[in-house]
Amino acid sequence: SRAPPVAVRVRYRGREAAEVHVLPTLTGLQLKSKVIAELGLDGGFQHYYLKLNRAPFGARSRVAEHDGWCDGCVVELEDVGEGQAKAIGHT
Repeated sequence: SRAPPVAVRVRYRGREAAEVHVLPTLTGLQLKSKVIAELGLDGGFQHYYLKLNRAPFGARSRVAEHDGWCDGCVVELEDVGEGQAKAIGHT
């Protein structure tokens, strides 16, 4: 059976910026792409971190595998600062 989309609240720069509806079968990278597009931000994957409960999603893992995943969860999109490592293998 196909799992229904869940509502995910997005925080960016300290404020709630959007709510997106996401299938739990998306990968971490697909979710990150959707969030960046939804917020209309410039830049690509390498310019942001995406975390839930301060822990990243696996890049190629289903988002529903994250311990904190649930309907109404709040994900945090963060800018990658100068000199910080880009996310490799995770969001």
